[in-house]
Order: sequence, then C-alpha cells, then structure tokens
Amino acid sequence: MASIKLSALVSEIKGVLNGSILSHSRLGQSIRTRVSRQGRTSSAWTASRVQLAYVASQWRLLTAAQQVAWANMTVQYPYIDKFGDSKIPSGYQLFCTLNINLLIMNSAIDFTPYAPTAESNLGAPFFDTNAIGGLELNYTPAAVVKSIVVVYASTPCSKGVTVPPRYMRMISRFRDDTAAPYTLTSDYTRIFPDLPSGSRVFLRAEQIQDGIGQRYDTCSGFVDIP
Repeated sequence: MASIKLSALVSEIKGVLNGSILSHSRLGQSIRTRVSRQGRTSSAWTASRVQLAYVASQWRLLTAAQQVAWANMTVQYPYIDKFGDSKIPSGYQLFCTLNINLLIMNSAIDFTPYAPTAESNLGAPFFDTNAIGGLELNYTPAAVVKSIVVVYASTPCSKGVTVPPRYMRMISRFRDDTAAPYTLTSDYTRIFPDLPSGSRVFLRAEQIQDGIGQRYDTCSGFVDIP
C-alpha cells in the first residue's frame, strides 16, 4: 500500500502500488517494479520470523486493562516515520517492539509497559581498527549495568561506497559495563566469511534498556580495513 503525503499538491508518495515501489530520495521521486522474492531462508531469518509470530500471539493473552495500559504508554515512545514525521505507535505495536527487543537480550516477555529511562552514558563511542587491523568499538564502560549494546555490520564494501547499506546484520551483543575497547573481529568473521584488506565496513551500535526494551542509537560509522 502506498503512503501519500499531501501539501497544496502531492509532495511525496512512498510504498507499494499495483506491483510498483514508490520511493523518494535526495535525487527525487522514483518508481520501480516490485520483484517477488521468497526471502532469506537462513537460520537467523527464520528465528526472527518465529520471534515476531510468538510475541504477536502474546498480545491476545493480555487483559483489556493491560491492553489499555499499553495504549496509554504509547505517547512516551514516539517514532519517526518514512516521511520524517513524528508518530505515535499503537499499543499493539509498542508491545511487539519492546518485547522483541527484550527477547534479543535473552529476557522474558513483559506484559507490563514501563516509561523509557535515560540511556547509559558510554562517553563518545566510535568504531575503529585495532593494532592488527581488526574491528573494535571504543567507549567508556557504564559503572552500573543498564543496557545491552547490540552491534550491526554490513558486508565488506568498496571504499568508494559512502552510504550505509540498507540491510545490516547483528554481529555482537554485550553488557554496557564490558571492558573497552570491545573487539568485534571474531564476531564479524563468524557472520561474514572474510574481512578483506582494502575494504570498508559500515557499523551501527544501539543500546537496549534492561527490563524495558527501549532502543537508543549509540553510534554509527564505517571503518576502512588497512
């Protein structure tokens, strides 16, 4: 289904319409034919779908009062939509989002919503290469555990690529009080077959709050492998 943003005239159209994908970038409005794919059948892809189905099914187990409590909490969790506008999720969307994040932390589903809290102060985190050309995340460890740091990475790219790929895979997760710098090389090569010299790798780190499931952007960037 295509999303349309109206002004005096139509200013943006995004989404799917009759088999075509409409999008907007810095180059302007574009439309392309939608290609049907079966999706990736990796174990991680399958596990993600199973997680989503499981969490969605748990919404039906909530009492009416619990569902209302989630709906009332949504104003605390605004998000930015594809047009860059601030939106408020539904109670169901918030329940699924926070609980999927808790499962990523290996925590149990929580039927009670909580207001977001301040993220851990990790100083000024940044990605870099270590002395032997491997990947690492530099940061200031938290004094008290408040979150799990989750790191996503791209496949090796050419150094001519300046825009992060749309799809990145989770390679690491660790407590925010873990000693720094945190070496990512073995985590990366466990997911991707190689870390070739002369390539560029895009990375993103996020924090997931313990017991709440709220995500916070921590840092992002790229590292050039010498």
